[in-house]
Amino acid sequence: MGSIALVCTPRFAVPLVTSMRQALIDVAGAKGRTMGQETKMEMVYDYLTGTQFKQRVDAIVERFEDIQDNLRKERVEAEGLNSSNIYKFRWSK
Repeated sequence: MGSIALVCTPRFAVPLVTSMRQALIDVAGAKGRTMGQETKMEMVYDYLTGTQFKQRVDAIVERFEDIQDNLRKERVEAEGLNSSNIYKFRWSK
């Protein structure tokens, strides 16, 4: 980059330098945040495409399927009990 020469009166030198310094600090902070975001996005992408995430999702799906199977079994048992109880109730009258 080329050098930039700013010409001002001595009265404005300190405020100008202060403003330029703050601008440089802000730019550096913005670059740091951007780099941090990119790093975080890369970490999330790596996690989501990795085996650890797949294994966790598979485990959750497996548990959910087990719960559904148990609920189906309980429903079948409950329906069986209700139908036999209704049959017994009708004959006992």
